[in-house]
Amino acid sequence: MIDKCTLSLGIGIITAVQNCCAGSALILSTGDGSDPLVKLVTLIMKEAYGSLNEKVEVQHYPGWKRSLIESNKGNTDGELFRIKGIDKNYPNLIRVPVPVTHIEGVAFTRKEKLKSVTISNWSSISQYTVSYVSGIKFIENGTKGFSNVEALSSLQQLLYVVGARRIDFGVHDRISLITRIKKYKYSDIVILEPPLEEVPLFHYLHKKNKHLVSKLKTTLQLMIDNNRIKEIRTGFFETLSN
Repeated sequence: MIDKCTLSLGIGIITAVQNCCAGSALILSTGDGSDPLVKLVTLIMKEAYGSLNEKVEVQHYPGWKRSLIESNKGNTDGELFRIKGIDKNYPNLIRVPVPVTHIEGVAFTRKEKLKSVTISNWSSISQYTVSYVSGIKFIENGTKGFSNVEALSSLQQLLYVVGARRIDFGVHDRISLITRIKKYKYSDIVILEPPLEEVPLFHYLHKKNKHLVSKLKTTLQLMIDNNRIKEIRTGFFETLSN
């Protein structure tokens, strides 16, 4: 028979655990933590969750695909950002239907003869050798059907093969690319204009957190309407240029 002292101790432990869990942060998964786009969206989403009195932490995985696998399994509470439609292949994720920001997919090269290639859309580079970073879905979709395309493990590796002129074109998002080109001093790498595609990005929650979807929708829309997301983007880009 359990005495009152033991019972009280047990209840106290359970209550302490519950209080700890109640105050714990939501974990959002994503890829490369050094990616400027990740840093930008982290700022936006921490402010959005903060307005709901929710704490969030960001878990970085070595691969973008691995991040999706973990969030879809429910090992994290959601995905920091992805393109629309990712839930078709990862059905446990629910899209918050207000974009948090957008990206521009651009082609870039170091080969002199290709720096004047006319770009209009994805088909403009379909006949060339092309590489990109594995797990970036809008680039996977855009290069689908290309005869000579390769997915690499990191942006650093992508810059290396473009810098060594081993391939004709690399494809990546503009924000992350410009930062890395500047960091590694690839002064003769040229980004071709216009962008191949402009893509809105959305926040995703695991279905166990579906109660937060409507709240985040309202919060993010308000941040768009009052130009708060624009202010965060502007301030972030100013820090990148310094």
